[in-house]
Amino acid sequence: MNIYFPHEIMERLMTDPDKKKIVSYGIGIALFLSLTTFFLDICIFRISSITGIIILSGFAVLLCLFIYMAKMKFSFRELVLPVVIAFGAAVLVLILAAFAGNALIHDMPGTVTYTVSVNGLDRYNGGLATDIIVPLPMINGEQAFSDDELQYRQFGQWKSMLVVTPQGKMIAFQSLDRNLTNIHAQWFRESRKNTMKIDSSKDLLSPRINLTQVNYTRTVSPDVTGGGYVSKVYIEKEMRAFDEKNGTISFNISFFVSEGTTLGFLGKTYNAQVSEEIPAGFRQSVPVAVYIEKITG
Repeated sequence: MNIYFPHEIMERLMTDPDKKKIVSYGIGIALFLSLTTFFLDICIFRISSITGIIILSGFAVLLCLFIYMAKMKFSFRELVLPVVIAFGAAVLVLILAAFAGNALIHDMPGTVTYTVSVNGLDRYNGGLATDIIVPLPMINGEQAFSDDELQYRQFGQWKSMLVVTPQGKMIAFQSLDRNLTNIHAQWFRESRKNTMKIDSSKDLLSPRINLTQVNYTRTVSPDVTGGGYVSKVYIEKEMRAFDEKNGTISFNISFFVSEGTTLGFLGKTYNAQVSEEIPAGFRQSVPVAVYIEKITG
């Protein structure tokens, strides 16, 4: 009675075509797993000791299968299809993983940036206290920055504070110096929530007033386009120009708000801008145009 070991039984049961199919499938699977792990590690996750062992093991299996094919004198032409399929599938996995990874890695919170520049003040003397007041940035009917973020920030000789006008809350810059300087201030923060949605029907700069823009103000930025509404700024009446013929004051106010990026998709981005030149002699409340530009989304 002849006794056969398991591998000998398999050798007897399998014909050459069966062996070729099994070896071809094995090479295809081993190549797919090795290439997929290799591509993902190199391009996305970086190689670690564990994945390095997996890759080396996969290529070792491939080498053994190729040696077995050569020993059994199988035609290597029959490997073209499984190798092409394995390579193509590995590349497809890499592309899908790269897209998903890019979407997740570049998931960015929304941001809000409020920039205020008032130029021409350096041509003026102030009184005991000089106030310049500008609109308050808003998102969906609420303050874009908290009271604590907005109040008592020092920008050169100017200190910011919140004031309540007949039309609503605004931001004042106050200086106690006689010789005035220009104002350059900026606030920035990321969204407090994972996602931020902007309602474009709500004002981005407050207050909105019913008056029309006066004909002595002049838009000075070529970038302001699109629709908008009228708000106001305030210029201290006690200021005195060194030369009334050269006392123009310009306001350049920008409120940039972005919903951020979710799953790789950029949300809506808006810029509300005031860019006005106000001649000498005009003081206190001055109507100015707010231009709303939709940049993305």
